[in-house]
Amino acid sequence: MSRAGLAVVVAGLLLAGVHVGAGAAATTSAALGAATAGPPPGLDACAARVAAAPDDDAGYRCFRDVANRDGSHAGAFARVETILAADPRNALALWTLAGLDTALGSRRAQDLYDKAIAAFQERGEALREARARLEWAAVLQRAGRTAESVPHVERARAIATETGDEPLAADLAVVEAWQAFRSGDYSDAETGLAGAKAFIDSRGSTAQRAGWLSAEGAVAWARARHDESLAAYKDEARIWGEIGNRYDQAAALANIVLLSSQRIGRGDPSDEDRRVLGALLDEATAAARAGGNVRIQGSTTLYRAQLTTDIPAQRALYEQAAELSARGGDTSNSLVAMRFLAELLVLTDPRDPQRSRRLLAEASAMAYDHGDLESVARCRITDANLAWRFGDEQGWTADRRRQAVELLDRAIEAIEALRDLQADDGVRAEVFTRWLFFYNRMLGHLLGAGGGTPSRDDIAKAFEIAERRRARVLLERLDAAGIPLADPSHAADLAARHELLDEAARLRVDLSSPFLADADRAARIARLEAVAGEEAALRARLTAEDPRFARLRAPVIPSLDEVEAAVGPDEAVLAFTIGTSVTKGGYIGGGSWLFVHTPGGTRVYRVPDEEALGPETALFAGLFESRDGAEATGAARLHDDLLRVALDDLPPGIATLVVVPDGPLHQVPFAALRPAPGAVPLGARCVVVTAPSVATWRGWRIEAPGELPAAALVIADPGAGDAETATIRDPNGALPYARREARLAAAGLGGRAKILEGAKASEARVKGAALRNYGVLHVAAHARLGDRRKAEAFLLLHPGATGEDGRLTVAEASALDLEGRIVVLAACRSAAGAFLEGEGVQSLARGFLAGGARAVIGSLWPLRDDEAADFFNAFYHDLGGGETVAHAFASAQRDRIAAGAPAAAWAGLVLVGDGAVRLAHAKPAVYPGTIAAILALLVLAGVAVLIRRRLRARR
Repeated sequence: MSRAGLAVVVAGLLLAGVHVGAGAAATTSAALGAATAGPPPGLDACAARVAAAPDDDAGYRCFRDVANRDGSHAGAFARVETILAADPRNALALWTLAGLDTALGSRRAQDLYDKAIAAFQERGEALREARARLEWAAVLQRAGRTAESVPHVERARAIATETGDEPLAADLAVVEAWQAFRSGDYSDAETGLAGAKAFIDSRGSTAQRAGWLSAEGAVAWARARHDESLAAYKDEARIWGEIGNRYDQAAALANIVLLSSQRIGRGDPSDEDRRVLGALLDEATAAARAGGNVRIQGSTTLYRAQLTTDIPAQRALYEQAAELSARGGDTSNSLVAMRFLAELLVLTDPRDPQRSRRLLAEASAMAYDHGDLESVARCRITDANLAWRFGDEQGWTADRRRQAVELLDRAIEAIEALRDLQADDGVRAEVFTRWLFFYNRMLGHLLGAGGGTPSRDDIAKAFEIAERRRARVLLERLDAAGIPLADPSHAADLAARHELLDEAARLRVDLSSPFLADADRAARIARLEAVAGEEAALRARLTAEDPRFARLRAPVIPSLDEVEAAVGPDEAVLAFTIGTSVTKGGYIGGGSWLFVHTPGGTRVYRVPDEEALGPETALFAGLFESRDGAEATGAARLHDDLLRVALDDLPPGIATLVVVPDGPLHQVPFAALRPAPGAVPLGARCVVVTAPSVATWRGWRIEAPGELPAAALVIADPGAGDAETATIRDPNGALPYARREARLAAAGLGGRAKILEGAKASEARVKGAALRNYGVLHVAAHARLGDRRKAEAFLLLHPGATGEDGRLTVAEASALDLEGRIVVLAACRSAAGAFLEGEGVQSLARGFLAGGARAVIGSLWPLRDDEAADFFNAFYHDLGGGETVAHAFASAQRDRIAAGAPAAAWAGLVLVGDGAVRLAHAKPAVYPGTIAAILALLVLAGVAVLIRRRLRARR
C-alpha cells in the first residue's frame, strides 16, 4: 500500500488536539492556583480537604491534580458529584466538575460552566467568576467556537481591570493570545504573550508558566520558528512532568512528535526516522495513558499506525485509534482513522469491498451529524478511490464501471457543495485547489493513465470533470479578486443568500461541539438541511433571473456531442488539463492531458506533467527578452511536448486553433511555437485564439455575437494622478507612442473614436462612460499585477474625481457595462499575473470578461510603446475594414512577423474570447493619406467642371 509520509498525515491531524489540550488544561491548572510540591494525595485525601475547608480552592484543586496525575478523572468526577448532591449550589464543585468533564469528552461541560459562572456572580466572587470564564473560553476555542468565547474574555478583562489582580491578568493574556492565534492573527498573539512574560517569569505559578509555554510554542510554530517552538514544548513537557501532571504533559509531548516529524519532511520516513519518531510516540503515549488523556491516546495511536509497515498491525492500530478518538471527543481523528481503515480493508480482503463501503458510510454519517462537511467529502473521495482501485485490480465489469462513476459523481458533488456553502466574498484562491487532486486523479483513471484505451464514454466523462474543475477554479479566482457574482439589481437576493450561508456556517460550528445535547444536535441538523434547501432555491432563482450570476456561478457544461457540433470545419479546440502523475504522498495524481475537439470527434493525448512544464514554460517566457531569436529552440521543444502529435492528427484545412490553457500554460505564447527552430511560428500559419474554458467558448459560439458599434473609446497615456499612484509608475512613466496609437486606432476605424488623453484618461471617465455606444474599449496605459497574497491587478489611470485612486481593478472592470464588447489592453503584462496552482495566471483580462466583454486582447509581458503602436495600427486597419477580431489579430501578428520584428514584439499579445466578433457596419479603413488623395481628386474634379462651364459660356 502506498502511504503518505507521517509529516503529510500529521499536518492536519494533531494540530487541533495538541494545541487545545495544552491550552485549555493549562488554564484549568493555573486558574485554581499553583500546583502543590511533590506528588498529590489520593482522592480520599482530596475529599477530606474539602470537608475540612469547603470554601477553599485547595481541596477542589486536589481532585484535578490527582486525576491529571493518574487518569482517575471518572473517579474524581464521581466524588465531586457526591459533594454537589449535598450542596447543589456549590460553585466550586460545579466548576471542578466542568473541568473534569472536558477531560472525559462528555457533553455536560457547557451546563456546568454556565451554572458555576452564575453561582460565582450571585456570590459576588469576581475573581473566581473571571477564572471560570477564562477556562470555559479556552474550551470553546478548542471546540472551534472562538466567537462564543469572546464575551467571556471581555468580562474577564473587565474584572481584571477593576481588581488589578496580576495573576488574573496573566491568565487573561494567555487566553487572549490563543484567541488571536485561532483567528490567524499571530502577531497580536505574540504581542500579548510578550506582555505577560515579565509576570510569568518573576511571580507566575508553575502551572501558569507551563500554560504560557504552550501558547508560545503554538505561535512560534505558526510563524515557522520551529526551533523556538520545539524548545517551548520541551520546557512545557518538563514542567508538567516535574509536578506530576501527566495529562497535560502528554499534549506537550505529542506536539514534540509533530514538530519532529515536520523536520523529517515529506515522503515515507526512513527506518531511522521511524525509530526516532517511534520513541517519541512511546513517551507521549505513556504519558497519555498515565494521565487519562484519551484524546491524545487516539492521536498517538493514529500516528503510530502511519509508521507501521505491517498491514495487520496497522489495521488493529487504526481500529484502536478510531475508538479512542471517539471516546475522547476527537471526531476529526476518529473519522480519519475510519477512512484509513476502510482503505486497509480493501487490501486485506479485496473480495468483500462492501465492508469498507459500510465503514465509510458510517464515517460519513458521523461527519454529517457533526457538521463536518469536509470529512463527508473526504469519505466520499475515499469511497470513489477504492472503487476505481478495486476495478483496476479485479477487472472491470459494466456494473463496476457504473458504480465507480456514480461514486465519483457523489464525491465531486460533496466537494462542490462544501464550496457552495461558503460565502463568496473574500474567499482565497487556494481554497478550492486543495481538492484538485481528486479531479486530476479521476481524469487519469478515466483516460487510462495506468494503461488501456479509454472508451468514448470514458472520454466524455473525463471531459465533463475537466470542465467542472475549470469552472470551479475560475470561480475561486473571481472570488479572490472580489468580482461580484450578481448584478446590483439582485443585491437583496445575494445578501439573503449570504445570510443563509453564514447561518449554515454557524450551525456547522455548533454541530462540531462535543458539548451539544442530542436534542439540540437533532434540531440543528434539521435546520441545516432546511437552510441548504433555502439556499439552493435562492441560487436557482438567481441563476434563472440574473445572466451574470448564471454565467459566472452556474455555467452549463456541454456534452462532447455539443462541443463537436459547435466546432467549425476549419477549426480545432485544444483544451489542456495539467496535473501530476504521482502526488507527494505517493498516490496516483492523474497526469496531464490534451483534449482535441474537431467536427469529426474528440481525441485525447498525454502531455508532460506539471513538474516538467512549470520550469520549462518559465524558462521559455524569459528567452524573449533578449530579442535575438533565442526563444526558437524552446519554442520547438514545447511544440513537440504539447502539440506535435495532436497537430499531425488534425484533418486537413484547419486554419483556426482555439487553445484552452491550464496551469503554467497560461504563460505560453502559443502563436510563437514552431515545429523546428528554423520553421515559421504557429501564428504565421494559423489563427490562434485563447478561451477560458471549452464551456465558455461553446456558449459564445451558439450565441451569435450582436452587432457592435463601429466606434471606439480610446484611453491613452493617462496623466500623473495622485502622489500614491505616481509612486508606482515607472520612473519614465509617460507613454509617448500611446497618443499616436490612439490616433492610428481612430483612423483604422474611419475616424469613429473618442480619444481621452492625459488627465481626461481617468478612472472616473471610464466608469461613467456609456460603453454601449462603442464596440471597442482601447486602453493604452501602464498595468500592475497582484501577488500570491492578494490576487489583485489594476490599470493605472488618472483618478479624475474625488474618491477614485486611479487604479481600475479587476473587480471594478467586471462592473463596467461591456456586454459583447471588444476590449484592447495595450498595457504591460495585462494578461499575466501571479501564478496559482490549478489555474495559472490572475489577470486583468478576466475582469473584463466577467463584465461581459466578448473578446479581450492583453499582453503576457511588458510591451515597448512603439511596437505596440505598430501592432495595433495593423490590427485596427483590418478590424475597421470588416474582419473578425480573430482574423484582424492574426493579420497584425503576421504583419509584424513579415516586417522582421522580434517575437517579443508580437508573440506576447494574446486574444482571449470569441474570435468571431466583428464591428457592425464596418467600412473600409481610411488613412490620412487616402483622405488627402480623395480631396485632391475632388479639387481636380471641381476645376474640370469649372473649365467646362467657361468653355460653354464662350460658345
